[in-house]
Amino acid sequence: SKSIAIMGGSGTIALESMISTLMTDDTLVVSAGTYGERALEIAVRYNLKCKFVKSKTIEDLKENKDVKFVYFVENETSTGEKYSIEKMSKIYPSAKFLIDATSSFGASEYSGYHEKIVAISFCSNKCLQSTPGLGIVIWDDTVETHDRSYYGDLTRYKDEKIPFTVPVQSVYALLE
Repeated sequence: SKSIAIMGGSGTIALESMISTLMTDDTLVVSAGTYGERALEIAVRYNLKCKFVKSKTIEDLKENKDVKFVYFVENETSTGEKYSIEKMSKIYPSAKFLIDATSSFGASEYSGYHEKIVAISFCSNKCLQSTPGLGIVIWDDTVETHDRSYYGDLTRYKDEKIPFTVPVQSVYALLE
């Protein structure tokens, strides 16, 4: 089953919450630029010993059937590279994905891949074209979680709870 966390903050709070709550040491972080590097920096802050691969394009990645979890930025705006879930599923056929969709959610299609997605993080602006101020994570709440963060602990947001004050104007703008 899926849960949704809506929190006051940017896409960065959403991806940090996803990393701190759901990422494990056996996660492969694919970096194609600044935002993949940011994910690795966050993982290091939480003492995660995840694997890391630097990639200039999706074609750089080699098929690997042994990887269990992969974190990637779907649309790496610092380099212009696109890492579609369709192609990533072919490269990592056995993996489940943690996706930074900050610059792609609302413009990408995920139908047919729901079982591959452990979590996806994004924000209220960018492709949703609403006002900034909300970080959002949709995640599979049946996976193991870790309470490494206070504000960013996704389990606090289960069962339609918003445990902290959010910018009300951003919520109304997103509804519109």
